[in-house]
Amino acid sequence: MPSIETPRNAVTGILDDPANVTAVEAAMASVDTGELHLFSGEDAKDMVDPSGQKHGVKGRLVRLTQKLGEEGAMHDTAMEALEAGKTLVLVQTDKEHRHDIAAVLRDAGVGGIRWWGGGVIEEL
Repeated sequence: MPSIETPRNAVTGILDDPANVTAVEAAMASVDTGELHLFSGEDAKDMVDPSGQKHGVKGRLVRLTQKLGEEGAMHDTAMEALEAGKTLVLVQTDKEHRHDIAAVLRDAGVGGIRWWGGGVIEEL
């Protein structure tokens, strides 16, 4: 089971239409400052696991702690998106390039774009 830790040094967003996955991949192919990851389906739901139930005691404790902050609501939003057939987008990058990556993703149809830095979540 993948880790349920919060992303770090990543730009994330939600792609409403899975048919646009190719557009996101093509847009990111022109950018050499990030590593693209796409998540959808049951495996992604298991990874997001807002309650932490699928990750044992540690997972439940991690999620309980995250519910105290902004992260908990974001995990709920991610799960709702997955249940609606949407795709989660994550690009590992550095802080310096976060706005460039966000612009590329936005142009490719990705919404709800955020930067996850060390202890900081920034809406882009």
